[in-house]
Amino acid sequence: RRRTALLSRAAVVLLVVFALLAATTAVVAFRQKEDAQFAQVLAEADRLQASDPSLAAELDVVAHRLRPDDRTVDTRLIATGVTPLAAPLLGHSGAVYLTTFNPAGTVLASASYDRTVRLWDVRDRMRPQPLGKPLTGFGSWVTTAVFSPDGRVLATAGDDHMIRLWDVTRPAAPTLIGHPLTAGDGTIYLLAFNPDGRTLAAANEDHTARLWDVHDPANTAPLGPPLGGHSGQVRSLAFSPDGHTLATSGDDHVIQLWDVTDPAAARMIGQPLDGDTDTVHSLAFSPDGRTLASGSDDRTVRLWDVTDPAAARMIGQPLGLLQSVWSVAFSPDGSVLAAACTDGAAHLWNVRSLANPTQLEQPLAAGGGLFALGFSPDGHALATGSADNSVRLWSLPETVVAAHTGAMPGGGPVFGPGGHMLATTGADGALRLWRLTDGSHPVPIGRPRTEPIKLDSAAAFRPDGNLVAVPSADRTVQLWDIRDPANPVQAGPPIRLPDIRYTNEAEFSPDGRVLATTRTDLSVQLWDVSDPADVTALGSPLTGHSGYVNSFTFSPDGHTLVTGSADRTLRVWDITDPAHAKPRGGPITGHTGAINDVAFDTSGHLLASGADDKTVRLWDAGNLDHVVPVGTPLTGHTKGVKTVAFSPDGRTVVSAASDDTIRLWDTSDPSHATAFGLPMSAYTSTGYTASFDPAGATVATASADGVLRLWPLDVDGAVHRICATTRNVLTPETWRQHIPQLSYRPPCG
Repeated sequence: RRRTALLSRAAVVLLVVFALLAATTAVVAFRQKEDAQFAQVLAEADRLQASDPSLAAELDVVAHRLRPDDRTVDTRLIATGVTPLAAPLLGHSGAVYLTTFNPAGTVLASASYDRTVRLWDVRDRMRPQPLGKPLTGFGSWVTTAVFSPDGRVLATAGDDHMIRLWDVTRPAAPTLIGHPLTAGDGTIYLLAFNPDGRTLAAANEDHTARLWDVHDPANTAPLGPPLGGHSGQVRSLAFSPDGHTLATSGDDHVIQLWDVTDPAAARMIGQPLDGDTDTVHSLAFSPDGRTLASGSDDRTVRLWDVTDPAAARMIGQPLGLLQSVWSVAFSPDGSVLAAACTDGAAHLWNVRSLANPTQLEQPLAAGGGLFALGFSPDGHALATGSADNSVRLWSLPETVVAAHTGAMPGGGPVFGPGGHMLATTGADGALRLWRLTDGSHPVPIGRPRTEPIKLDSAAAFRPDGNLVAVPSADRTVQLWDIRDPANPVQAGPPIRLPDIRYTNEAEFSPDGRVLATTRTDLSVQLWDVSDPADVTALGSPLTGHSGYVNSFTFSPDGHTLVTGSADRTLRVWDITDPAHAKPRGGPITGHTGAINDVAFDTSGHLLASGADDKTVRLWDAGNLDHVVPVGTPLTGHTKGVKTVAFSPDGRTVVSAASDDTIRLWDTSDPSHATAFGLPMSAYTSTGYTASFDPAGATVATASADGVLRLWPLDVDGAVHRICATTRNVLTPETWRQHIPQLSYRPPCG
């Protein structure tokens, strides 16, 4: 019996062991399957990023649903905050040749090869809807549909040689006005209203452009003879904003300017603008009327100075693209130029510097050859039309702004106290102040304050927010009173630093009474700025570094200044009495490259530094006579680290590097700090500088391409924007195509 009992117990134990092994094996297999599925979702998102960023973003949301706490996914989602996203508006059964908004930005019109024009209600850009039935009755494909300046009339035309005017005061029920107008012998490629709304121009296959009096849409009449200056089909035309000039272009590779001050007696201005080597498909005037953009089959976009139309000239070099350019458009503020290309993408440039445009975003992939694009009146949306029969309504992130005509290396951005204002400076000599709406949407305040010299270092706010210090390349620091931020005024004479050759930095003490600047390339000077109109030096320069002083930072209590230098060391200074500052301890070593930036956390007990050795280091500053490293160097950047900054709670550090990435670091346990997810970057230059807003909710970056970017760190907010903008492009069919290994579960359901 005893033996039987022992055998029974042994059998039970073996069964339990086998059961545990089986369960463990099942759990391991399940986790391996989950890991594989998760990796496949991210891999598919990466594959689609360039060709369909909206679908890629929804796949990132799928990954987030699978693993809500995964930091890699979090940083991917955060990065979409500076990425345009869109979803197709479906309904056309042929290529879309033109997309245009009404002046109020509430209605979008699209003209198509399917012989229809469709109207879309875009009052809520996140929920666009078709408006009524498509406009029909056309004898062939439709090339153009444009709104009158008052938005009450829509003009359409196409291959049936007819212009039709529609009453769209009730856009859900448009009505035809009068009879169609016969306009020449051939396809009408484009229509354009004069800004006064009284004249309509038509570009025609018969080598002419024609003008019509449409001030009374029910009683139209031709104005003067056809404009016959071209030797080929006229493909495009555009009125200048003042309505006095008409530009035309076409198959003869040239652009012709016309004086249409009297549209019944239009006359040619100057010689044709040549330079294009193929058909010029599109023209657009800048909002100020001083620049004309052209897009051509020769795969270029050209900019022309038409300030004096009789002496127009090309600006800079053509912008080269991979395929033909069929449409160009300026943003309403003139800072951005967009071009639609038959490679299936819209390309955007920062054109604040017309002679040196810089690409602003990753090209907006549209899924088929792109024929049309148009900005919304507020500049926050771009509608595109393509060969895949779709209209796409792109949400352009308000967090991305073409801020300067020149680079912003080291030029900010800097948040003001409270986080409601931002200052940027640039190589264009401009100080720009920005009001922040919703925490991360910069709106310019007044006109930029421009100097004839480069501003290549960051501005500094006094803690009360009423004064800004601006270092400049002429070896001065300007103090600006910004109590009225729309009209800054000089608070006193500039602070002159005659011994500086390369570096020029500035920072206010926490009480705002002391300003630190570089005095020579190797030293720092403290200044009494309690009266900005009468600034005086405090004591002698702080010397000791053997390399350029690249950065300095005040402790939160204002009693200490830490400097970082190209000599690879940090130094600590007791400035309790700023007129008699003295060093504390010896040089702090550890970096193997020039130190570019140093920052205190809000407690004053922790320092961060970034250097050309590609690392970020943390330092225990509890004993300022003996600052020691904390943990191991933070690695991951592939080039020198240019800036570091702590979040207000001290739990995160952001770093920006010459590798055009920014990285977040979890410093909640400084001894074991870790990277927070992946490095984040924009398509072009992400920048050399990064800073937190006072709430710690947003990171701002400034870059060599003159672009200011704000990166909201709210992951839930990023998911909401993706879902609202892309409107669930991940349909069951699309899901099966891209991630068939998972059961369908709409990420935005």
